Amino acid sequence: MKSFLSLLATASIVSAGALLGPVPASAQQPIKIGVPTSVQLQVGRDTQNAIKMAIEDINSKGGLVGRKLEMVVADETENPEQGIAAIKKLTADDKVDVLIGGYTSGVTLAQLPHISNAKTIYLGVGAASPAITAKVKADYENYKYIFRVSPIHAGHQARALVDFISGKLKGEMGLKKIAIVGENAKWVQDLVPILKKGAIDGGTEVPMSEFFDTSTSDFSPLFAKVKASGAQYLIVILSHASSDIFVKQWHDAQVPIPIGGIDV
Repeated sequence: MKSFLSLLATASIVSAGALLGPVPASAQQPIKIGVPTSVQLQVGRDTQNAIKMAIEDINSKGGLVGRKLEMVVADETENPEQGIAAIKKLTADDKVDVLIGGYTSGVTLAQLPHISNAKTIYLGVGAASPAITAKVKADYENYKYIFRVSPIHAGHQARALVDFISGKLKGEMGLKKIAIVGENAKWVQDLVPILKKGAIDGGTEVPMSEFFDTSTSDFSPLFAKVKASGAQYLIVILSHASSDIFVKQWHDAQVPIPIGGIDV
């Protein structure tokens, strides 16, 4: 919470000062924090609640540069077109000073040109595809408004998992065969090739690597493939798919293979 307060304070000061110029003493308009997120998902509701808590805390202490903070939310769902509409609403209609949000990498990628056109600072707190910040590196002048606050991008997540596979699974537990399954989403598509190559380069066999649809409700065919592959450990990577259903079905089917990985 303390780090989020610092993040919000920094973002608001930058937007109110550096981007908008000196604030007159008489200015009483609130600093608007635009929140594009998937409001129907728990992660979207958590994002709103965290920002709301931070705003309440900062406002109780007098706000920033003599101004209160205000939150404006727009539902980006998990659809790129709706995500673009959310950015346009927040920047053009609501005229927010800074954007904090995001969740789905494909949606965020679609939003980037529109955030750039609006010249509004965007602090991403959800989407993990490295393609997002790669845009900044490739065309800084256009995309200098884009920042990833969290999480670390999917490439770094993959390398952290490689360390786990090489150090814990292979090094300590003597497990030499793993299966990799992940939801068919942009961030996982970016992550799996790095993960698979790193595991193989480290001496671990990967007899199975497969994506599943985010709407999957019956994982029994997938578990059958994992068992048939001869894998000794199952790496699972998901965020949009239902992790509670995945784990419950793994338990109920008594799949004799331990699982671990990334479960947002």
